[in-house]
Amino acid sequence: MADSCSNDWIELTEEKQFSRLLYPNPVCFLGTTTPPCCQSSRAIPPCVNDEINDQVVNSKDISQIRNVMVLSWLTPTNNHGRFVFSMNKHRHSASILYDSFSAFKQIQQQQPVTRFSLSVPVKKMEELVLAVGGVSGRWADKFPEQTHAAAASLDNLEATPVSFNSTDERIQTNSKGRKQTRRKRKLPRYPLGIPGLEAVAPGSNRPLSDDHSNFAVRGTVAHLECNLLHMLSDDAAIIDKDHYLVSAQVTKAFVRRSHWNADKKLFQPQDDHAPPLLTFLGSQTFGYRLPVGPLACSFELAPISHCRPHWELQDDIVLL
Repeated sequence: MADSCSNDWIELTEEKQFSRLLYPNPVCFLGTTTPPCCQSSRAIPPCVNDEINDQVVNSKDISQIRNVMVLSWLTPTNNHGRFVFSMNKHRHSASILYDSFSAFKQIQQQQPVTRFSLSVPVKKMEELVLAVGGVSGRWADKFPEQTHAAAASLDNLEATPVSFNSTDERIQTNSKGRKQTRRKRKLPRYPLGIPGLEAVAPGSNRPLSDDHSNFAVRGTVAHLECNLLHMLSDDAAIIDKDHYLVSAQVTKAFVRRSHWNADKKLFQPQDDHAPPLLTFLGSQTFGYRLPVGPLACSFELAPISHCRPHWELQDDIVLL
């Protein structure tokens, strides 16, 4: 059964329906919120000294830091909202989830609760997906509104003047008294945040309010609120030394009416005005997930000669 959430959105209430949203293995935005206990390791721009970083991170203006990454290696594992995904340990989002999971585990002697969200993008969001996946939230905020909040916090601090060049070079003196560069790192690609990236309340397009720890990405067609259950590393010999195998549970789910088949309980575009879901083929190439049948023939880029499963390559986009 599905309950009405707004004119454009439906809140799904059955666990089987939660799993149906992941049946197509869609490309997703994975959203995390850094809890206060884990913010000390967060470095905001690399050109700001560590003391100011700590003050900015702990300022109440950005007490909950939001980050988002692109996830494509995921699959449902049952019809009760359970799913797994693979995540590179070096990703900033992986650090956020692991630190939060470990912190809760130390604080309370029970199953820790670490929450995150999934948002499903569609056709014409490819550039935003590539932009989000092309930068790390470890060094700069991806959301423009958080960048503005960080700048406002910096205005209230007595910061050391910093030169903003194309790279961040820090000079130190070695044992022979000679100056040498300790490290050299490029400044953030999007110093003011990624254009077009906006956090909204799950199940809507409304701006995010202060009482929402979970969030979704504007423009996406399905929002899933999730609890992290387990993070397995190389100690369990599951994948390899560079990846976590993560198990999670969907606890809430919302889908746009334009992408939900209420009769068959399927996550699919309902007409030719509803953009198809994305799948990732590698090398910055995306595919479109289209249903087989008359609807597939009605899409602008889908071939109209027949409606059997097939492949067709058009402008680096593969239709599935």
